[in-house]
Amino acid sequence: MATLPTAAAVGGMVVPAALIDFAINPAGEGAAGWGIPMATDIAFAIGALALLASRVPKTLITFLVALIIVDDLGAVRVIALFYTDAIAMVPLGVAGVLGALSITAQPKYHPKRFCEHVREVMERFRDSHDKDANTMTNENTRAVVTDA
Repeated sequence: MATLPTAAAVGGMVVPAALIDFAINPAGEGAAGWGIPMATDIAFAIGALALLASRVPKTLITFLVALIIVDDLGAVRVIALFYTDAIAMVPLGVAGVLGALSITAQPKYHPKRFCEHVREVMERFRDSHDKDANTMTNENTRAVVTDA
């Protein structure tokens, strides 16, 4: 499932760094900056995602988020490996532990609450649905579906 976003992210890292930057800066001081385009494309991708989020399918958003995550992890690795003299493992480990502690251990919905929520949404859908109308043209039904 993650193969396509991973392949796209690797391509998104290699093409700007290897092909474009090395073509423009094959030697000299500028050649050392090949990792910069790899790290800065994340800001563009997040900006594009924010602008298009309401107009694109959810599957495309999922794909783009996965691509952004893999690309960002790759860029961090490149910066850590090629632009530092040494990696400080203790601060890195502490930041990792603090990050892990910030992840919630409780699910958003308890299974019983989830079932109740689904029932509520289905009742609202049933109440708003006009059997003779198209779901996409019925404002009330569409509101229930998009808010669920």
